[in-house]
Formats: sequence, C-alpha cells, structure tokens
Amino acid sequence: MSSLAALPSTAPTPPALVPTLIRSYQGPTFFDSWDYFAEPDPTHGMVNYQSRPSANAKQLTHVTPSGTAVLQLDRASALALGEYRDSVRISSRDTYDAGSLVVLDLEHAPHGPSVWPAFWTVRL
Repeated sequence: MSSLAALPSTAPTPPALVPTLIRSYQGPTFFDSWDYFAEPDPTHGMVNYQSRPSANAKQLTHVTPSGTAVLQLDRASALALGEYRDSVRISSRDTYDAGSLVVLDLEHAPHGPSVWPAFWTVRL
C-alpha cells in the first residue's frame, strides 16, 4: 500500500493583484529623492554624517558614468585616535503602504568588523 498523499488536480490560483512598478531609483537622478541626514549620530557612533553638497564634494555619494549610484564612507583619510569618520545616511522622501514589495539590487555591500551597512524600511 502506498503512503503518498493525493496531489491537487487544479492549477494554482493566480495572485489577486499583479504587481505594478510605482517608482524606480536609478541612474543620474538616484539621489534626488533622498534626504541627507547631517546631524550628530543619534546612536553616538564615531561618524560625521555629511550633507549632500559635502558628500558629493568628498565623493561619498556619486553616480558612475555607467549609472551606478555609489554610497560610501571616507576610506582615504587617516584619522587620529578619537576622530570621527565622514559617512552618509540618507532617507527616502517617499513612503509606501504595508505589503509593498521593495527590491534592492546591490552591486556591493560592505562587510567585516565594525561595519554596519543598513537598509531599513520603517512604517510610521
């Protein structure tokens, strides 16, 4: 006697809604829809968050000729003990409803000791 369960004989039910692209952040206008946080770190980390003009001038945020948006911290400066490193913290000006699908396509995400790359979505 077989112990296999019977399989359903009907096709899966299609989704109730077909996903629709609401917004895409990419290319030369990527940073236009984001606010730069340029205040002291509320978590008391050893970081100097930069404004957009400052981040652009220091090449902490920029878009490559191929259209890739780059966010990075200052890796070039040699800091004395206790000095804070320049970095970037941006927040979307847009909000999305619960149940929205967000797709993030990263070419590179930092990793290693003392590194905390974050992509947060918060519903307020």
